[in-house]
Amino acid sequence: MLAKAVIPYFEELIARWEQYLIIVDIDGTLVPDEHAAEVNSQVIDQLRRLGSRNQVVLCSNGGYQARNKKIAAAAGVALLETSHRKPSGKIKNDFPPHNGKIVVIGDKFLTDFLFAKNIGAAFILVRRHVSGHERLSVKCINAIDDVIHELYQLFIK
Repeated sequence: MLAKAVIPYFEELIARWEQYLIIVDIDGTLVPDEHAAEVNSQVIDQLRRLGSRNQVVLCSNGGYQARNKKIAAAAGVALLETSHRKPSGKIKNDFPPHNGKIVVIGDKFLTDFLFAKNIGAAFILVRRHVSGHERLSVKCINAIDDVIHELYQLFIK
């Protein structure tokens, strides 16, 4: 049997990108998918490291705008405010000016991976942050997403 690859958390990524537009998902990627989730200092440090050599923009389908703005401000990065939702490629129209090199970092295959494909970006899947207090609907979506990702790994990749 093949060993399953260990997917790192966002804050564990070893990133050597320079001069990229890096779009980072928030819910599940930086914090658990819940309104009151606090971001840990390692996540903020990683965002700052990435932002020192790249243009980092946070992007979320979640409706927790006050929390999202707080995370962006703490890390010194931008928050993408758009009327479109991932995985729509229309979000690209709301990106700040950039040189065309784009990386999307996220925890959900069905939204973040498809979003990256729709905008012609590279995609980095990270391990999902969970608190154990997520709503049942979030747990179901995460389970479906994990199954789809496994099927993709088996049959497509």
